[in-house]
Amino acid sequence: MLGSAVVEDLENRGHTVVATSRSEAPESLATFDISNPMDIARLAAGEFGELDGVINCAAYTAVDKAESEEQAATDANGIGVSYLGAICMEMRLDLIHVSTDFVFDGRAEEPYTEDSPTNPLSAYGRSKLYGERALMANPYARVVRTAWLFGPKGRCFPRTMVEAYRAGKSLRVVADQRGNPTYVPDLACVLVDLLEK
Repeated sequence: MLGSAVVEDLENRGHTVVATSRSEAPESLATFDISNPMDIARLAAGEFGELDGVINCAAYTAVDKAESEEQAATDANGIGVSYLGAICMEMRLDLIHVSTDFVFDGRAEEPYTEDSPTNPLSAYGRSKLYGERALMANPYARVVRTAWLFGPKGRCFPRTMVEAYRAGKSLRVVADQRGNPTYVPDLACVLVDLLEK
């Protein structure tokens, strides 16, 4: 969902885009897994052309499933980010990395800032914090924390709720969470703005 919006925004601004996918990619996407050292080597070898920067939207996002698949989450959100960050630093490529507010424990009464202490309570949050920490010493990297993505395309909580309601399904949702819903096209615009600066 976010990656597609970033590609659309970049193309609308006249950029040439090399869009990738971790799994079997459609013709328009190159297969690339940030947690695979061989794919990182392909990037270093110039297989994706001459790049000006990278916006990393790759992530393991199944928050609940990460509790039983923590290594898979850590591979994608932590180890892969460290590989990508290292090669971007070596190649002097700007890297915009998307992270999450799950790096916090959710107990603060005030909004979090960039400098708020992290304390992830979940496997997903720990995996994302691993990725952030891997980029701390990289002068070319910037981290953007977001959450509760929704948009006109793809899976998202509001659409799931509307579809369940229309289908007459009974809904059970949590009542103890706070967050800031983020409209995907707006986030994509901000990510591209950061890359262009």
